[in-house]
Amino acid sequence: MGAAFDCCCNDCDHEFKVVQGGGFSFVHVCCDGCGDTKSLPRYAPRNRPEPVVSPLKKLSQAVGALVSGTSTRSNQGPDLSEDQLRAYFERHDQQRWVGQGDSWRDGEWQTLLSFLGDCSCGGRWAEPEIPSGSVLHGLHRCPKCRSRSFKYWYPDIMFD
Repeated sequence: MGAAFDCCCNDCDHEFKVVQGGGFSFVHVCCDGCGDTKSLPRYAPRNRPEPVVSPLKKLSQAVGALVSGTSTRSNQGPDLSEDQLRAYFERHDQQRWVGQGDSWRDGEWQTLLSFLGDCSCGGRWAEPEIPSGSVLHGLHRCPKCRSRSFKYWYPDIMFD
């Protein structure tokens, strides 16, 4: 679940909002330099393998893979190519990203981060650890002076 916080900078008195977390279909990533946020899809649009329901079926699939010389992991499907990822990222907005599915694999996630381009401040996009409760993560900053010293109020908006 995501949240939006009202904030006031202790150094320059600038008032601003920050968002963190994400929703069912998206996650917020944050710039480690200025604290700006952007959205990326939470789940990969990959077909999930059919679940194995019995040990006998699992054994049968393993024997079949040995006989044919294939890996049992091949059922999980290959990594999505950069072209597939770009098409998904550019054709969809966060309203149409899938709300469930597979986790991103490391290479796929790095490719998605690269699609965001460089932040204008020179920082890098990162998915921060979200603390429990109504506490902000450490990458947020005042957008005016980049101070990390600011007051914030319990989320006025929570979203999925």
